[in-house]
Formats: sequence, structure tokens, C-alpha cells
Amino acid sequence: MALRLLSLCLVLLALLPAGCRRDERRLGTAEAPLVVVLSESHGADAARVRELEALLAKASGLGVELRVAPSAEDAVRLAGSPNVDAALLSVFEYLLCRQLHGVSAGLRVVRVGGGRTHLGEIVSKRSGPVQSLSDLAGKKIAFVHRYSSTGYLLPSKLIADAKVSVTPVFTGSHEAALAALKEGRVDAAATYEDSVKEDSTLVVLGKTPALPNEPLFFRAGLAPEKKQKLMEAFQSVAASADGKRVLAGIAHTEGFEPVTDADYAGAVAVIDGIGKSVKDVVPQGWIVSHEAESKPGDLAP
Repeated sequence: MALRLLSLCLVLLALLPAGCRRDERRLGTAEAPLVVVLSESHGADAARVRELEALLAKASGLGVELRVAPSAEDAVRLAGSPNVDAALLSVFEYLLCRQLHGVSAGLRVVRVGGGRTHLGEIVSKRSGPVQSLSDLAGKKIAFVHRYSSTGYLLPSKLIADAKVSVTPVFTGSHEAALAALKEGRVDAAATYEDSVKEDSTLVVLGKTPALPNEPLFFRAGLAPEKKQKLMEAFQSVAASADGKRVLAGIAHTEGFEPVTDADYAGAVAVIDGIGKSVKDVVPQGWIVSHEAESKPGDLAP
């Protein structure tokens, strides 16, 4: 409880009006570093995050601070703050931020091995009773969290198309979802492609459509030259030996390549295929949307 309260305080601090905390002219100095928010999954290894922070500062010649969002909802809130300059979140979190906050994509993650897209799978035990999507009717399925593209949103579409109802169990990570399956606490698990390819005890029930990998995106008001320096720093770090080592442990990242918002039209089409807006696809997304649209006075006691 205390940790959650501390996390909330940090989020609220970051959401203070820009005029109270920052001078755009000094942005990028050691005293006023550029702030980049990472999702929980990208920031899972605290030591690597600190190494990446130092590498980015050295490559850019700017002050850079990496912050790890305590939850998916907080990540979206933080990415809409005038005190946050860039973010590396999931595709759906980016689309929600784009809809709510007018952010713009600048770089796309390239996975180890050159992967530029990703997709999800629903898996079950090879020796168990669930051997097809239709067998999931009435069963428990482990999901990651409500903002996870491969760990919830896309697999949910597979289940809906199979016309079955399941009991969702949110575990918080792909690893935890697979652990719940192996331990017998659920009957199936939603995860990313090839996460179980070396495990002969599991079988793939179905695969989702592919999405482009997540982008590094930027707030609308960030000075173009500072955005460019930060983008160049990410690419430079990814090309270095130390950077490759660090990034490989951050969501299996190999590098970054330039993109624009237009490169995510296919992801938006997937949302349209589900038949809902970005914020409606994500349970609780409407809450974040309402908070972003509310005036400070609306929240006063």
C-alpha cells in the first residue's frame, strides 16, 4: 500500500503544470533533464535502465532522465504530462496517448534478430483437455494486463471470434501468465509469439494478427532539435557494443528505426476491426481519457 501511494505521488508530481517546474529554454541541461518514460515491461531491469540513461546522456550531450511507470494506466497519464518529453510504451498505450495527448512517433523498436512486428498466441498444455480455441469455453485464461497488445487485446479478439466465454485472470506479465498455466492455476495463457517455441509441453491454440513494434514517441511541444538529438542518441546507443548489451535486456531490443504516426495505420485498423475507439478497447481507458480532458477545477474539492 505504501509503495502504491509513493508511486501515485510521483505520478502526481510529474503532472504538475509545466510552468511550476520547468523552463523549456533550459530543458536538456543537468538541472532540467529530458524525461523519458518507460513502461513497466521496458523498465523491469532497474540496473539496465540506469545504464541506458547514462549511455543516452553521453550520446546526446544532454541531461536525460528515464522513469519507469508503476502501471500501464500511470504510463498513459505520465506520457500526457507537459513534464514528460518522450515515452517508450506498448503500441496500444501509444495509440491511446496519441488520441488523448497528440504525441507523435519518432522511432520504432527493432527486436533482436531484426523483427519489426509482433503478434500474440494463446497456448495451453499439450497433455491437457484444451486443444483448440473452442475448448476454452468456461475455462480460465491468464492474460498479462488490460493494455497488453499480445497479452490481452489481440487474444481477446481471437476468443470473441471463437464465440466462447472465458474467465480472465490478469497476472501482470507474460512470464507470470505462463507460470500460472504450468502450475495448473489456469487452462490457457495469452502471450507473445514464440515465447514457448522451445517448450514441448505447450501447444499453440491460435495466433493473432501482427502489429508494428512499439514506438518511441514525443510530446507535441518538444523543440524539434531536442527531439532529433534524443532520436539520434537512441540510434547511436543501439549501434554501440555497450548499448547492444543493455538494450538486449530491455524487451529484447536490437535497435531503432525512424517511423511516423502513419506507420501505425495498420494498428488503428485492427482497433477498427474490433469495432471500438482506442480508448474504448482498453478497460479503464475511458477513466484516463476523462482525467486528461478534465480541467483542474473539475477535480477540486
